[in-house]
Amino acid sequence: MGREEYERGLARALKQGFLGGGTPSRPASPSKRPATPKPEQTARVGPRGVEGPRGLPGSEGLQGPRGPKGDKGDPGPQGPKGEPGKTGKDGAEAEYYFGAGHPKFVQSDADLLYTPLGGGGATIFVAASDASAASIAAALPAYRCDGTADDVQIQAALDALPQPGADAVNGGVVHLSEGTFTLSDTLLLPSGAWLQGCGYGTVVFLAAGAKRDLVNLKTQATFWTNVSDMLLVGNRANNAAVTTTINDAGGISNSDTSMTVTSATGFPSRRFFIKIESEVLAVTAGFGTTTWTIRRSEMSTAAAAHADGLTITQVGPNGIVLDNTGGPSSDPPYGQTTAQQWLSNLWILNCSGYAVIATGESNPDQDLRASMIRISNCVLGGFYVDTPDYHVSDITIHGVGDTLVGNGFELYATGQVLGCKSALVEGQGFRVGPPSGLDAGRIMFTGCTSEDNKGSGFYFDNTSKCVLTACQANDNGVAAGTRQAGFDISANASYISFDGCLAQNRDTGAARKQAYGLRIASGATDIHWNGGILRNNYGSTGEAQDGSVSDAGTRTIIKNPTVTEIATTGGVEQYKSGFLSLTAAYTIKDSDNGMTFVIGAGDVVVTLPALTSTKPGLTYTFILAAAALAGSTGFKITPAAADSINGNGLTSVASESLLCAVAGDREGDMVTLASDSTTNWYITSINGTWTKVA
Repeated sequence: MGREEYERGLARALKQGFLGGGTPSRPASPSKRPATPKPEQTARVGPRGVEGPRGLPGSEGLQGPRGPKGDKGDPGPQGPKGEPGKTGKDGAEAEYYFGAGHPKFVQSDADLLYTPLGGGGATIFVAASDASAASIAAALPAYRCDGTADDVQIQAALDALPQPGADAVNGGVVHLSEGTFTLSDTLLLPSGAWLQGCGYGTVVFLAAGAKRDLVNLKTQATFWTNVSDMLLVGNRANNAAVTTTINDAGGISNSDTSMTVTSATGFPSRRFFIKIESEVLAVTAGFGTTTWTIRRSEMSTAAAAHADGLTITQVGPNGIVLDNTGGPSSDPPYGQTTAQQWLSNLWILNCSGYAVIATGESNPDQDLRASMIRISNCVLGGFYVDTPDYHVSDITIHGVGDTLVGNGFELYATGQVLGCKSALVEGQGFRVGPPSGLDAGRIMFTGCTSEDNKGSGFYFDNTSKCVLTACQANDNGVAAGTRQAGFDISANASYISFDGCLAQNRDTGAARKQAYGLRIASGATDIHWNGGILRNNYGSTGEAQDGSVSDAGTRTIIKNPTVTEIATTGGVEQYKSGFLSLTAAYTIKDSDNGMTFVIGAGDVVVTLPALTSTKPGLTYTFILAAAALAGSTGFKITPAAADSINGNGLTSVASESLLCAVAGDREGDMVTLASDSTTNWYITSINGTWTKVA
């Protein structure tokens, strides 16, 4: 049907009313037609009546079919051309690399994984020779290692990082793939560098005969470095320390700054440490020659004179050395006052020297942060630090057999130690304070453990103002006859505080090792122990004793411990537990005021302190345990020569003792004495049979 025919049909429909335009003409309904008259009625039909009114319109009809689609209209005119947008700013100069599988990954040497990226810094990926094919493909050709002297490729990546300047934020990251990287020389960290692996699947291994530290700072002025997420192996079986001898007529004095040696073969070609007798020195110049420039008294040792011909031993090779000795006195950029070195998530093992050495100047402080590190079988020691303001946590040091002959931790500067552990080393678990007499202190320990070491658990020497909270020392002194202590205080230590600590042997009988829970040498001052447990230690002569304190210090205070035996006494000023067991003669001190003494052996004699006008109100209680009933005389309390014990109907005679004789003593017999402001002791409570004796 054409358009014109459709419109004509539509007009007819409107005219006839089919589409609401009028009333259609249609025949009347059969019911409305007049009936045909019967023959007999025909004659009587009248004229037709008037037409009735028009009926209501019918309902609307159904909608007709949809009409055909109209013709397409002509396109409108084109709009005006838009103005060009503003030019964007240039991005900052920086780089990163796309790994295999990234949408922009292109495997070609010309455009391989290298695309500029704004934002500062850089990440360079270095692949091990035994890494996966994808990892090798993800590294630029210059950073694909071949398994020999891999330090060349890694060092090239470190040196390619943008170096921080006065206004720079950082250097960047050198990311090592999974696999083994074999080093023939030390990796030197520039400022701002982060050397990061893929966890313990990344192994950095010292090649046989290399005899070098694995990682060090590039210069003594280096700052803001980070090493993380890898396994560092010193290969000590094939990298023993290098040795030579002094070749100076007359030896060297304690002030010499140079020395001549027999041979320099095998020693590093940059700053390194040596040891002559007990002194550690740094060689700072003359590398590769037999005349060395030396810096004295390094690593917290004292300078000394050394005779010609003595052996010189390399301190190392070590795992990680952070040495800023001789660095600039100025601070790093951005007003920072510390150098900021970080170590985390590492396993360092089998080094001939130390696992970690952090040493150097106190301005700027290194501000070392080290956490989640495991150290195993490093010969000279585990973790050494003498630069202030360090913060170390979750570091575990294990020796096996006699492989770690030094100390677990050597802490010779102010810092914080949290949740660290030393076990199975030949020396002390934690040595605090240098042996040279240099001052060190203000170290906070929290939740640390020292156990099964041949030396003492925690040893404090030349140090002061240290606080230990919730630390434990168990089964130390494993070498027979060494008489070591859980917590050992030397003669020149002071102001050491213990809060809630534990010292014990976990074994029983002959298997016990730790001689003392707490040992305080003569000359130590102001050692304070609060709460905690001292139990199952040998005691001063190796007999079975339940908890031992050996004290010869001055102004020692021990409060509220779980301890039932004092092995020896000297300067203890205060024991404030609920009960303290005495099995031998004991001289009571003023500061024992308020103590209850449980007498645990027969014929024990205690001596009361002499009274003066400044000592009113001293109170002591004595109770007999079952073991006190044995003996020949009984338990005796003796006053000073000018003092007397009064009350309970007993005669008051100066210097007479109060005796609970064997003949009538019973378990639980007790007496409490209190002093006045003159020369009198008064019995305030008593049970049992007591008499006065001369």
